[in-house]
Amino acid sequence: MRLVLRPLRQPALEFAAVTKEPIPLSLVTYFEVRSFAFPDRPTIDRLPVSVRLAAVANELKPRLILISDVLRRLEALEWQVRLIGEEVVVTTELSVEDGWEKLRRAGVSDHLLPFLEKGSDLPPRALAVRRVPAGSEPPTSV
Repeated sequence: MRLVLRPLRQPALEFAAVTKEPIPLSLVTYFEVRSFAFPDRPTIDRLPVSVRLAAVANELKPRLILISDVLRRLEALEWQVRLIGEEVVVTTELSVEDGWEKLRRAGVSDHLLPFLEKGSDLPPRALAVRRVPAGSEPPTSV
């Protein structure tokens, strides 16, 4: 089984991500607090670089901590974790089914899914996590 993660995106993508609609309320509040020093109170479409950079740092820290915690758990499971270029490649001799089941039992499968990149072995359909948006009902029939 093979998993590929890219903890950091290209800088332009990181900058764009913090102003991509819809902007979470937590980020809007962060922008407002960081913009107090500017007399013209910048809006989302014309944020100073310093405010954008601070927002990127604010968003990166929890993501990197989560990824490093997941990788630490995989290392403890004796999976091979290597840095290859800009990607973290995780491998194990387990089959895809057995590997995802082990990840599920270890409590890390749900945390890994948002970070998987092209080249990763995705979970088998039977183990796939179905995400239902908050406030919506899961389908009653297929």
